[in-house]
Amino acid sequence: MISQPNAPSRKLDRAVAPNTPARRRHCVSKWLAWSLCIGCLEASTAVGQAPANAFDQELQNAFQSKWAPLLEKHCSQCHSQELREAEVDVTQYRDLASVRAQPALWDQIRGLVKIGAMPPEDADPLTDQDKQELADWIDKALHQADCGVAQSPGHVTVRRLNSKEYDLTVRDLLQLDVWPSQEIGFPSDDVGNGFDNQGEVLSLPPLVMEKYLQAAEWISKKAIVIDEKSLRQQSADGDDIAVGESCMAEFDFAEGEYNIDLRLRYGDGQQHNVSVKLFIDDQLFARFEVEPKGKNYPFTIRFSEGTHRLRVLLDEDLQQETPTPPQKKLHVERFRMEGPANGSPRFPASHRRVIAKEWQEGDSFEAVIDENLRKFLPIAFRRPITEEQSLPFRSIALAARDQGLPFRESMQVALQAILVAPDFLFRIEQQEGALVREGVRELSDWELASRLSYFLWSSMPDDALREEAQQGTLSNPDRLVAQVHRMLDDPKADALVDGFFEQWLGLRNLQTLEVDNNTDPLWNDRLRAAMRKETRLFCRELLSREGKLSDFLLADFTFINPRMAELYGLQFEGRDPQEMYRGPKFRKSDRRLGSYAEEDRWIKTSLPPERRGLLTQAAILTLTSNPSRTSPVKRGKWVLENILGDPPPAAPPNVPTLEATQEDHKGLSLREQLEIHRSNPSCASCHRVMDPIGLGLENFNAIGRFRTEDAGKPIVASGELADGRTFSSAVQLSETLAQDQPKLVAHFCSKLLTYALGRGLVTADQCALGKIETYTQDRQSTVRSVIEAIVLSEPFRWTEVAPKTGELAESGPNP
Repeated sequence: MISQPNAPSRKLDRAVAPNTPARRRHCVSKWLAWSLCIGCLEASTAVGQAPANAFDQELQNAFQSKWAPLLEKHCSQCHSQELREAEVDVTQYRDLASVRAQPALWDQIRGLVKIGAMPPEDADPLTDQDKQELADWIDKALHQADCGVAQSPGHVTVRRLNSKEYDLTVRDLLQLDVWPSQEIGFPSDDVGNGFDNQGEVLSLPPLVMEKYLQAAEWISKKAIVIDEKSLRQQSADGDDIAVGESCMAEFDFAEGEYNIDLRLRYGDGQQHNVSVKLFIDDQLFARFEVEPKGKNYPFTIRFSEGTHRLRVLLDEDLQQETPTPPQKKLHVERFRMEGPANGSPRFPASHRRVIAKEWQEGDSFEAVIDENLRKFLPIAFRRPITEEQSLPFRSIALAARDQGLPFRESMQVALQAILVAPDFLFRIEQQEGALVREGVRELSDWELASRLSYFLWSSMPDDALREEAQQGTLSNPDRLVAQVHRMLDDPKADALVDGFFEQWLGLRNLQTLEVDNNTDPLWNDRLRAAMRKETRLFCRELLSREGKLSDFLLADFTFINPRMAELYGLQFEGRDPQEMYRGPKFRKSDRRLGSYAEEDRWIKTSLPPERRGLLTQAAILTLTSNPSRTSPVKRGKWVLENILGDPPPAAPPNVPTLEATQEDHKGLSLREQLEIHRSNPSCASCHRVMDPIGLGLENFNAIGRFRTEDAGKPIVASGELADGRTFSSAVQLSETLAQDQPKLVAHFCSKLLTYALGRGLVTADQCALGKIETYTQDRQSTVRSVIEAIVLSEPFRWTEVAPKTGELAESGPNP
């Protein structure tokens, strides 16, 4: 929370030199401090808890009459106020509310009791029936609610945009291909509930605020062109291309005649010319020959107003060798455009977005500012804006004018203020929707548009969503589902892969994972990036209309480039990937530090018979390995935690590690070492759940390459799950785990709802989750059906009404 700022210092105002960037930033930051304070006052209202119902009362009675006395009898020898082993005191919990206040701890207690790890063997034991009934009671207390009564839809904390949302919002707002969080160096966002878009952790420390101020100044200079002479001469770098390849550049053109200049040369040390074609918007404009010596190739072209694409194609080399050697490429060094010959150039899209109307001599400065703000602010703030709400930005632009800045620079200052305003930086819901019942209201169509766009695109609503919101039709369930499908078909939905799937599966950890270079000669940073892209493309495919939740375990397809094809032992469109390798060769080694032909091309392909779904993808297998060897424990734990949503409890303190067991039994296989490790009673209960799953994946080494031996011994990938089901390979393991589809569906729905809402789930959400799961299962359990069910759910479309805390200030400081 940001505290109330002190009264503005006029002495400080005078100390900052006028007509400078420092002056403008000071003006913006002073206004910002006031407005953020108001925003925080609006956001700080608390929401009361619903009263206990009959379901809760029954749980309360059971706890006080049976479970609290039983826990004190069997557990307080170690977990009391005096002893507090592992910092746990079970005697302090006397009612249902105290249990629900510590959900993570009680989930761990449930897991330990369920698998028989607690109480330990040397303590007063619980009967098997008591263990099961206590675990069931904890599960009900934490994860179930009385769905026969109205449940609260919850209240989402006002939160700022995280770095990715900020970048994508700036991109879509200003149509600028920039990444300010990287350019300015934003600090990493905190993570809560497994995701970096959670309201409770997206605070606004001073360092982040300073970065926002820097970014706003930097973006405003990129977005608004001050000197239009710079638009008359523009250039873009090209690339090196082989026969049949193209290189292109885009420019904004006003209607008129332009001089186009291409700087080209052919090959390195070549003696002959090659045939090149120039296309304008995919229409052939010219065919000409390019010499080996670098030279400018000028053209005069008349363009219509708009964005046009220039494309250079290396069409033919009559002396081409197969394959084309690197020294026989066309070097497209530069595209340059100059013009128009008469009239004004066309301003870029970012400029036109902010300045829809240019000020001319004779125009009212104030009227032009108002017209531009009237069009731009509703897009930037993602909702309709009143004239009163635009006044601070109007005042800032006029103050900049009064300091001697011309029109466009005044608009730059206003844009800076907009980019640091709470309505831009924060996702603020305005309490505008109709009441559903006392204390609960629908989201307005504008609020719903923002929730939907940040859920699926991590960015602001586009024109189609704003049009639906303007017409008041978005809250119609059919229209809402139609928008879901439209948005998932859009390339912007890649943001859902970045934001949700990568964090759910832990793919971001792959970037910093340490792998021993001696583990496998194929390992390097290029392979690391390819592994991550394979799983990203796989998840993106599941967002299609046919993608099913069962595909996470059973899919018989994946995506490969030549590097991944070699890792998996596959052909790449009928070619041997080893023959496609173009990098340096190492004697008696398969090291692949260089690149492959067509390395940037990815194709969908069938998996080899030993692989199925996520569990056998290289990214997941590498993430769950140690630097120099596989880890059945990590792999088993990852499956339980990320796929089935049933994580094993943390290891008890003072338990010997597997590494200690290995040190004493170096000659044994990993399976034999794990069996010895499980002989310790403190380890057995957890490892009998995790280890069989991990051992079922032992045919894959530490970076996911298939193998049949480890250290000269044959690998046995068969096993028996804790519930008695057996399997004999990784594929059978995946098929066996897929029989637990209700667990997979429930866990996936829970994680995706957490991400969609931007908050942790509470007991009241369990009824909505049940409806989401039913909706999904009735529609073949597709990934899209989960998304549909979430956006139609009450927690997504409704919210608790925050009580008012009094009238807020009506005006801010004079900028």
